[in-house]
Amino acid sequence: MGNFFKKLLCLAVVCVITLTAFGCKKGGKGNSSDQATLYVYSFTSGFGKEWLNELIKDYEEKMKDVVIDGKKGINIEPTTDKSTVTGPQMAGRDEVIYFLEQQDYYELISGGYVADISDAVTKTNPYDGKTLESKMFKDQQDYFKRVENGETRYYAYPHYFTGFGIIYDVELFDTKGYYFADGYDVNGKLADMFVGNEDWAKSKGADGVPNTDDDGLPTTYEEFLLLCDYIATIGNDNPLIWSGQYRKAYLTHFINALATDYEGYDQMRLNYTFDGTAENLGKIDAKGNFVLDGGEGTLIDGSNGAELARQAGKYYALDFYSDVYNKPYIKNKTTTLFSSGFDHLEAQDAFLAKDTTRNAMLLDGSWWQMEATSTFNNMGKSNPANSKQNRKLGWMPLPKQSSEKVGEKQTMFDIMYPLCVMKSGLDKNSWQYKYAIDFIQFANSDEQLAQFTQITSCTKALNYSLTTDQYNGLSAYGKTFYNAYKNSDIVFPYANNLLFANNQNTFKEIGDDNGSPFYMSTAYSTYYVLGLEAGVSAETFFSGMYSYFDELTIWKKAK
Repeated sequence: MGNFFKKLLCLAVVCVITLTAFGCKKGGKGNSSDQATLYVYSFTSGFGKEWLNELIKDYEEKMKDVVIDGKKGINIEPTTDKSTVTGPQMAGRDEVIYFLEQQDYYELISGGYVADISDAVTKTNPYDGKTLESKMFKDQQDYFKRVENGETRYYAYPHYFTGFGIIYDVELFDTKGYYFADGYDVNGKLADMFVGNEDWAKSKGADGVPNTDDDGLPTTYEEFLLLCDYIATIGNDNPLIWSGQYRKAYLTHFINALATDYEGYDQMRLNYTFDGTAENLGKIDAKGNFVLDGGEGTLIDGSNGAELARQAGKYYALDFYSDVYNKPYIKNKTTTLFSSGFDHLEAQDAFLAKDTTRNAMLLDGSWWQMEATSTFNNMGKSNPANSKQNRKLGWMPLPKQSSEKVGEKQTMFDIMYPLCVMKSGLDKNSWQYKYAIDFIQFANSDEQLAQFTQITSCTKALNYSLTTDQYNGLSAYGKTFYNAYKNSDIVFPYANNLLFANNQNTFKEIGDDNGSPFYMSTAYSTYYVLGLEAGVSAETFFSGMYSYFDELTIWKKAK
């Protein structure tokens, strides 16, 4: 998703549907005069368009016998590009339904740009007998639900989930034994800590249970660094690869994913609700060490929201990345990891390549496999084992900060919080409105949610489960990501209060070239990862975060 990160404040993953019997002014392949036409516009993000093409094919089949204004069937015409569509632009466009990323939900409503889609969300879905509302997480319901004149209204619905983390080459790990050995001596030689070429059992992983996805994988930051050392010095492979061109965004995503997992659901949600007790606040002392506050925690009500810049998870994540960065086999990769000419597709290709020296782990978004489709296809032609479906790759559970945290439930962060809205102004008695609502319901039926997951190896940002047969149809990577999603708490970066609503740009994880709004600091003017490269320590940057947020004038009680 490299290009999409360059224009993060304005880019939308947009799927726009216009129902008209006459055609669309916004492009397409031409109208069928024999059918009513449903126009679909999709911003071609990292998730690709295969899922959309299959959705279209299935919906057209369902609608083949529908008669509208004397025309039989619905013809769906997709247009896919990277145009930007904002709320104010909707009024001048023909399209009706939009799937957007990082949009200000309250602004869309207050500006009168979006319509009530409660008929799609709260009424029983004819395609699976459930309501779309029942598939939402509670935080999503609290955020999207509006009560007007005693009636529930929804003006948007969640789309796909965007996570960030570590992808590892399972085949390489299996071949070279890049797994911690069960019962290894923490004071022993590095070579003896790992399975390597020995017939040793793997460690039980973070869950403490044998024969699960995390067996032999690092459970703590310390173990992760040991793994990197082993891969680089004994395995003679490169431990990590990422996009140097987009490292500002990608590494910030990684740092925030670590911070989220450390803090856990309740504590990380405070950054949006501003309602509860912060239990893990700390500061850098005179000796340069991070120390936790004493006492029973700090009550957060919004007036003191700057205190959350002192969350321990944020410091530990900054410090951990500093440790990774300062490894010589990382820091010296100036032509790849720290080069503006090394993009996300090149990083993915390098990860998938089976060169003499391999890249063991990739830092990327959950959608990466779809972006690498052409590479998978080319490699799969010569060897089916290298295809997207069959290549042994996995989503690695994030390591914990310390052994005391091992065993705690994983917590994931939704980066882009994509949503679906309908443009205002459509007559509710029109057939256009009827089939717009119907399409939203069809796209979010159990069968279509499963198909999206099977095609993309990712999940929708919804609470749903696959059948055994559907799960078995996932790629090797898709199974591990689905397992992680289902076994994690999810933090959605929004909340229903005025402090958040009036200052959404301040609480975004990623901004523009000026830095991450969520990780700003008086110690360095832009991104932490660039500050680190310029010699700014994690401790200095972390101390400056509180100074920065404390100077803001936005703070007031959230409720």
